This record gives sequence, structure tokens and C-alpha cells, in this order.
Amino acid sequence: MSGPRRILLIQLGDIGDVVLSQPCMAALRAAYPQSWLTVAVRAKATDLLRLFPQVNESVAVADQGPFWRNLPGQLTLLARLRRQQFDLAVDLRTGERGAILALASGARRRIGFHAADGPSWRNRLFTDLHPDDYRPDRHVTRHLLDLLVRSGIPAVEPIPRLSVPSGSAQEVADLLTQEGIDRKGAPLAALHFFSLWPYKELPAEKCVAIIGHLRHNYDYTVLLVGGPGDRPRAAALQQRCGNGVYNLAGRTSLAQYAALLQRCQILIGIDSVGQHLAAAVGTPTITIYGPSHPASWAPQGARHLVVQPDLPCVPCRQTGCDGKGRSRCLQEIHTNTILAALDRHLATITASWTANKNVSSSA
Repeated sequence: MSGPRRILLIQLGDIGDVVLSQPCMAALRAAYPQSWLTVAVRAKATDLLRLFPQVNESVAVADQGPFWRNLPGQLTLLARLRRQQFDLAVDLRTGERGAILALASGARRRIGFHAADGPSWRNRLFTDLHPDDYRPDRHVTRHLLDLLVRSGIPAVEPIPRLSVPSGSAQEVADLLTQEGIDRKGAPLAALHFFSLWPYKELPAEKCVAIIGHLRHNYDYTVLLVGGPGDRPRAAALQQRCGNGVYNLAGRTSLAQYAALLQRCQILIGIDSVGQHLAAAVGTPTITIYGPSHPASWAPQGARHLVVQPDLPCVPCRQTGCDGKGRSRCLQEIHTNTILAALDRHLATITASWTANKNVSSSA
């Protein structure tokens, strides 16, 4: 066969970064359709790779801590990679750990971004080194694909697409039945209001107002979603909002979470993994942004709306105001601004659904 026989793609970012790397996986698969593609991700993201049909195998890398903290486990991982006899390794980040994995793979060709900071030896571990010219006004998916393009691998559509396994879809159907969420024909709205980073979050009273608006004006069944650590806060929101609101935070694996979002008519939330997963499975989104730059991170296309405070300091790309981990732009954004944008986007989405339904009925 021509081209590399075995490829290692390394993405040691957060779960959202893995979703946004899907076009890179699609590009490698399109360029080398007969190759075996292994993807190395942080341990918490391995379940997500079930949604990537381009991937043959996943490798879990310890989520955090120095590389040498669990030295026996790290050496076992490096030995496993070495045995696979890779021909090509691609690292999508600029850290030291990914560079070590690329070298350990034994691949003769190792593609990576040039790291302007960090130890000088890191850059010398790659055979194909390209500038890390990330710009905040350019989407991350395009930035990552550029690394491959500069290495002679043709680009593909820079829109992440995930495929939900039928088993995960059935598991979610069973969960909804178990929770009594079985109103036939009733629209489902997933709300993801929680983040590992408090500077991305809205005050609870604004979340309550959004939930009430969906319940009273649209009769949505509201599903509060997030990770296991978000479940207590989701329970507090649920208690404040009454009937028709369900706490599913922490009740799903990543693959099931994607399947759940695919069943929903809308995902409303903050800058978090939820927006990336929802968009990748075809669900429209409304995302409230604060200091982050939506041009880099927000889902692309008319089915997705960004709401962001209109302030001269936004987006500042800082981790909160004055280093305190809280963003005044999100604390002070007027609730009516969010609700008005929500109404406009839901009207557009509903009109699109109606048009598509009429076309299907007349076909």
C-alpha cells in the first residue's frame, strides 16, 4: 500500500478540543484510506472516540500531572506505542508530553507545531515542524487542519461531524423512559450551564430565567446536562424551576451525552463541551459567551447562535476580571438580552423545521 501503514494522531487537550480535531481525523482517513489510525487522548476522552468512525483505535494518556509521576504506567504506554511501529505521528498541541509520545511511536515522520516557549529539545523531536500561528479571529478547526495541509495532506470540510452508535442511542432512550421523560411530540431542550472554569458561567438567577422562559413560552421539556460534578448544582436549579425540568447531569457517558443531545431540538448553554458535541451531531445551539473569542471556538453555521455582551473589553480572552475567576460581562449581561436572542433563534429554527417537514410530506 502507498502512504503510511500506521498513523498516530495525538490530541491531549480537553474534550472539546478532541471534538474540534475530528476534521483532522477525517483528513487523514481521506488521504490514507487503508491506514490504521490510532488516536491518543487524555483518559477522560477515550469514550468519545466511539463517535469517530475514522478511528481504528484509541490510546488513553494520564489526564494530568508530570509525565514521570506514574513512571511505570508511562513506560508501559511508551512501550505499547513503540510496538505498533507507526510510520507517521501528528501532534496537534505544543506540549512536551505529545512530543515524547510522537518520538516514542518510532514514526520516521513526525509532524508538529513549533512551540515558542518551553524546553528547546521539544521542537527537535519532530521532522516536520510548522509555525503555531494561531489567531483568535480564526476557528480552531481550520488552524489544526493547516498543520496537515502544510505537510501535504489535503484539507477537508472544517466542520466536526460525529456519528452516534446505535447502542448509545438506545441507552439514552431507556434513560429517558426511566426518568419519565416520555412526552411524545414534546420538544426537548438541553441546558448546559456548568464549566470547569467559573469565569465562563452565568449567575444562577439568569439560568433560572432561561429555564422559565422555555417552560412557560415554548412548553419545552428541559434537560439539565453536564458532568458528575455538576449534578448538585443542577439539582439546585431543578428545585427552583419546578415541573418539566430534569437533572441528567452526570447520568451519561460521553457517547451517551452526544446521543442525548442528538435527540434534543436545541442546546442552550455557555462556552463548554456541550456546544461542540451538540453541533457535531446536528443539534442547533445557542451559546452565551463572555471573555472567550467565539470566532475561535463557537459552532459554525446559521443553525448556531452566539450571545455575547456588547462591551469594549469583550472578548478579553482573560480568565475572569482582575484575576478573580469571575467575568463581570457575564455577571451583568441583561437577562432580556439573552431571552430576546433566544426568541429570534428559536423562531428561525422552527421555521426551518416546518419548511423541511412540508418538503418531506410533499415528496
